[in-house]
Amino acid sequence: MRLNRYIAQSTSFTRREADTLIREGRVLVNGTMVKDLGTQVDPETDRVLLDGEPVEGGALFYILFNRPVGFLPDTTLLAHHLPHDRANWEDLPLSLSEEDCGLELMSNDSDLIQGLLRSTKASSFLYHIFFDEPVTADSVSLIAAQKGVQTAVLIEGSNGRQLGLSCGMQQGGEVRELLSDLHCNILKLDRVMIYGLTKKNLPRGKSRELSRKELSFLKMA
Repeated sequence: MRLNRYIAQSTSFTRREADTLIREGRVLVNGTMVKDLGTQVDPETDRVLLDGEPVEGGALFYILFNRPVGFLPDTTLLAHHLPHDRANWEDLPLSLSEEDCGLELMSNDSDLIQGLLRSTKASSFLYHIFFDEPVTADSVSLIAAQKGVQTAVLIEGSNGRQLGLSCGMQQGGEVRELLSDLHCNILKLDRVMIYGLTKKNLPRGKSRELSRKELSFLKMA
């Protein structure tokens, strides 16, 4: 594990702030000052000191957040959803923009997150998309044929103005760009499933910790 990530996971500092601490010579690893930002440490065997005080390995957290439209990921807002000493939002894998809503998986376990990104499948994400005007059947067929898309289905009873999109696109911006290129104007983008996790019993603006079963499922993905 990179030293800056270890410090960020174990303290209230961000990775950028940890880099500064390292450059300033305030960090010792096994009694030796290190200034190399690429330094690797083993949390199980290496002893890290910051300003002479031990840096204890921080607990990993896994939180599912139903993000509302207009949510800005600053420390104050995220402090309501993260463990009190882990509100380093700059290190979180947030992938929806301010204009989007829906599920975000928030975790400081970068090994898990990177593993999920590497193994992303075409059905990893499900988006509920609202349009400003009806989408034709031809447009839906064209959307379904795009790279990274598994299925694209109009929502029954929506008069062609709502679409369910199953795909491997993690970033909400990617979905918006794809549909914009196909001349489809989005009113609202709501991610209703992420890595098999749904927002069942999770109201907008609320968050919850993953269960052991859910975490085991993610680690097998």
